[in-house]
Amino acid sequence: MPFGDLCNTIEAACAASFDRVFFGKSGEVLTQYLLSALKLIEQDEQLRTKLLALLEDPSTFIYMRRFLAKNRRTFKRMKLDLGS
Repeated sequence: MPFGDLCNTIEAACAASFDRVFFGKSGEVLTQYLLSALKLIEQDEQLRTKLLALLEDPSTFIYMRRFLAKNRRTFKRMKLDLGS
């Protein structure tokens, strides 16, 4: 799967979280998955650069941005072990 397709899938999942398509335990799982995926992208310079290259205008990945703003505290505290 090309990276752009992955980012579009993450964007769709972020929009679904705002629509409350998933709630309860499934909503918690989705939120944790999205936070982890976005943290992995943030921590990897190549992935971060690829994501930034996909930004065409302020509306690109708007739900991803809103999701991160809503979960800012949790996201900032997260530490992922990328292993070796």
